[in-house]
Amino acid sequence: METPFLFRRKKVGNSRTLVEKGVYRRFDDNFMQRISVRSRVALFMHLKTWDTETKQQRKHGGFRPVPVTTNALGPVLRTLKPVWLHLETKRPKDKNPSANPKCPLTAEAAKKRKEDAFYVGKYQERFLAQMKAMHECYREVTSFEQASNTTFDAVVKVRPDVAWFFPVKTAMELLHDRPTLVTHLTDQFIFSPRRYAHGFREFWDNYTACDSGAWNGAHIPELAYKDAFEHQGISFYYDDKKTPQVIRRFSKHEPSAAVACRRQRRITNETRCLELVYDFDDAYD
Repeated sequence: METPFLFRRKKVGNSRTLVEKGVYRRFDDNFMQRISVRSRVALFMHLKTWDTETKQQRKHGGFRPVPVTTNALGPVLRTLKPVWLHLETKRPKDKNPSANPKCPLTAEAAKKRKEDAFYVGKYQERFLAQMKAMHECYREVTSFEQASNTTFDAVVKVRPDVAWFFPVKTAMELLHDRPTLVTHLTDQFIFSPRRYAHGFREFWDNYTACDSGAWNGAHIPELAYKDAFEHQGISFYYDDKKTPQVIRRFSKHEPSAAVACRRQRRITNETRCLELVYDFDDAYD
């Protein structure tokens, strides 16, 4: 069995804390080494280093940036050994380079779908850029398959700045136990059997083809993926809150750090969760 894992840079996640040993070393130990048991893995990475301003969240204010240099990524890349890497180091001159001018995102359309309009207007690039990057990364996977005469069994999307505090299920376990499901934890982790994996590209295909006025599809990443995979024919889009990972912020004292812990239910004690995510870096020194 061969299974590619798309470790991609998303605008709302950034490279940020990926450079911390407690992030990239545990990604290798608890994700890559574990999920690839009796399987082969190809890692594709799409990372940004320039997007370092403080990010706003509607409910939790802002969370601090973690500037990342190309040099700081050196140990990460030597450890993870991606087969493909796209590294963005310069901010685009256009404020909204991913926007389709023929198909604007509007608050009215989001409201009609009963969705949050946070990614409309000022913050739309945070949404669109990550969907575009996912499309580009998936395109590289399909090109790799064609060039190597390979068909992968699963495709996985993983956010770069998450701490995997316990080992994940193996790819073979997920494929055997959930053959018609796409397993996810919000949009931080998405595991798709190969036959449904076009769901990773569907939003961007539809959005860029739109020329009929306001966009009437999903306006947030989680629902964009859910809609796409359901259209691909999955039986269920399973939000597995026992997935052992949490977004790692600059500090565990930021309000959004505790919020990130609450998104999963593998560790229900919030204090213990914060300890696991932030206080074990010394183990890798």
